[in-house]
Amino acid sequence: MSNVEKFKVISDEKFGVILQCSDVELADQFDDFLIENFDHEVSFKFEEGCVSFFFGKELSVPYITDLYKKFVKEIN
Repeated sequence: MSNVEKFKVISDEKFGVILQCSDVELADQFDDFLIENFDHEVSFKFEEGCVSFFFGKELSVPYITDLYKKFVKEIN
């Protein structure tokens, strides 16, 4: 499974845009990437086999999709 396939972006009516990552180590690297490159506050939740990043309702699914693809391109 490629790094891109380990991410899933969804839109939730209650929480807004959520990015889920099925690889905890990759999610940790993504969190570091966000700290260095992202100006919005992000909360996250660890679940079994998945880390969810909550971006809220202000951002769009395409924006977050582009953001994680930029991250994957940077680490490859």
